[in-house]
Amino acid sequence: MKMEDQAVNTSAIPTKAQHPLGLDTLRRISKQTNVMRRYLLIRSAGSGGFADVFFALPKSALTFEQVQRARREDRQVVVDLFPQLVAVKVYKVGRGHTLEGEICVLRSLREICALLSLREMDQQAFPSRCVPMLDHDENRFRWLTTPAYNGSLSLSSLHSFCLSNGRIMPEELVFHLFIQIFDSVIFLHKNGIVHRDLYLGNMMLDLEHQDYAGFPNVVIIDFGLSKPNQGTPRGRRKAEQEDCASVCKNLHILCQVGACSQHAEQIDPGTCGHSSGWLVFVEFLKDNSTFCHYRNLHELLKVSGPVAIQGRGQTTEFKLKIIKDLIESASRSSIENLEKDLLQVVKIGQI
Repeated sequence: MKMEDQAVNTSAIPTKAQHPLGLDTLRRISKQTNVMRRYLLIRSAGSGGFADVFFALPKSALTFEQVQRARREDRQVVVDLFPQLVAVKVYKVGRGHTLEGEICVLRSLREICALLSLREMDQQAFPSRCVPMLDHDENRFRWLTTPAYNGSLSLSSLHSFCLSNGRIMPEELVFHLFIQIFDSVIFLHKNGIVHRDLYLGNMMLDLEHQDYAGFPNVVIIDFGLSKPNQGTPRGRRKAEQEDCASVCKNLHILCQVGACSQHAEQIDPGTCGHSSGWLVFVEFLKDNSTFCHYRNLHELLKVSGPVAIQGRGQTTEFKLKIIKDLIESASRSSIENLEKDLLQVVKIGQI
């Protein structure tokens, strides 16, 4: 029986006041949008200048029986519901016709239109590495939902984890990121879309899917600044070059995590234990971080693509274990916290 069909004992502990997000946040979201009619908000997944993102559970996925089992501390409920979580993006639309409110509306329309156009494109020959839209506010365009990529993390979070814990960013992983991110960018540019916000926080590692064995897929998110690439040929080329330069700049940031490869048997002071291909690759990223010197992506990839493909293809089993351990370590705490909050919200029941 669905939650909508049978009332839940809301007087049972925990109460709504013990919701992980707090009553103030729930009330604010409830006043601004109708998203809570369809989804149970679980936990914050991030916040920016124009939107908040939450992990959420579709209300249609929750049954009265699961609520009762959760209140008996049955952890199997979390196992069953965890794969059904989604990410809900709620735009910070201000009251009245303020400039800030108008900008939020514009960004929400841009993002929804971009994701709708991506949904209509033929992706049969292209693995889906651009976040798909699952649902959206069809009336006021104040929220949308996408897959949550549970257990995954942004490259920004991975970068921070490495810096905080003294971990090295494996060169093979950076080669893989380069290949998949530019595959996605080529797909977008081919279909007339420029992203315009390709930084580490908008690149997610999808731990549940691997198009190349041993490496998680990379998914590009947040199309709030994207737009159709129209105008003169020179203008379109400049917009595409800006996307490419942004990717090179952010991947170069990852390359700086750890000066030396601590897994080399003998570290040469001149190379810091890295391969010669890696040193050329890092210099290439640096040279194209401020301005992309190539007319289009195909020219860029003719130079750098073979180096990245060869570098990833030479990954040893030992390095694959290092990469797996790094990513699991970086995502472990976020998964545990999300599971804990999911159980808490299910115990509360209907909100």
